[in-house]
Amino acid sequence: MKYLLLFLFSLFFISDFASANPRFQNVDVSFSVLALDDQSKSLTGFSISGEHFIDQDVLLHGGFEKVTKSPSEVSSLTIGAGYRHIYQENLHLLAGGELVKSTSDSGSGNTSDTEIGLKFQARFFPANRTQLMALFRIIDGQSIFGGEAQYFFEENLSAGGSVEFGKNDHVSLGLKYWY
Repeated sequence: MKYLLLFLFSLFFISDFASANPRFQNVDVSFSVLALDDQSKSLTGFSISGEHFIDQDVLLHGGFEKVTKSPSEVSSLTIGAGYRHIYQENLHLLAGGELVKSTSDSGSGNTSDTEIGLKFQARFFPANRTQLMALFRIIDGQSIFGGEAQYFFEENLSAGGSVEFGKNDHVSLGLKYWY
């Protein structure tokens, strides 16, 4: 898995460094791995998410993720909104809030939780075919750091991966359709 991530990350430095073409509105389908902090196993599954502007600088986002490894199952539903500030032509800053509804079943019982969080992003567009993102989230008082890299094969299609480190570590690889 780490070699696949290294390969995908290296694609960003092979691409031509032409003018940036910032993209935001998308639908993402990914394979996800969640490493729970309190367990020695990783759960795998899928996620689907999207982002859409409702105004020039106001972005809505949402997503669903479900990961399992018998007998455990974790699912989450996230909705949120954010504001974009164009710091430079190829560097955009985003800040917003989100609501996360999660459920988990460990085989011996179910738990459900609803949390409110803050989300901060810096998106960098170093080349025509790449997009990089740094992420900082605070959800229910817990800090989460992460990043994402996308490589555009076509004008509206990219492949990439993301990582998040916090109470639970999260890795995903997937495809995004941009509109």
